[in-house]
Amino acid sequence: WYCDRLDITDSTLSGSYMLMRSSEIKFSGVRQKGKYSFQYNENAVFDSCNFDTKDAFWHAKNVTVKNSVVKGEYLAWYSDGLTLIDCKIEVGYDENGKMYVADEITPDIWRVRDENGNIHNQIDCAKLILKKLGMN
Repeated sequence: WYCDRLDITDSTLSGSYMLMRSSEIKFSGVRQKGKYSFQYNENAVFDSCNFDTKDAFWHAKNVTVKNSVVKGEYLAWYSDGLTLIDCKIEVGYDENGKMYVADEITPDIWRVRDENGNIHNQIDCAKLILKKLGMN
């Protein structure tokens, strides 16, 4: 389930519950398919990876994912310090061809936390996002 100080390059991994509660992980060029991966990880870097997963990066702390494809659902819940850099994110389009980063924005499926971990009023956050998307 867990491992500390692991460095994996150019590999293919498959399976569920991959490297939970691990720290000091460095992946480069790794392809991974499975469920419940990389939960409760700390101080990890994933570069040029391709993840096809569900429920990944939950409760992550100080994790960076860069130049990667992350395909899945329920990603990064309760994470603190998760940084996504140059990653492919699934998007959607409306009937006029306008692109949206989120396919659903409702207060019951997501939470917005500030840098201190405080959860803000989800209705106000949803209104702000919809306003920024021009959908107010």
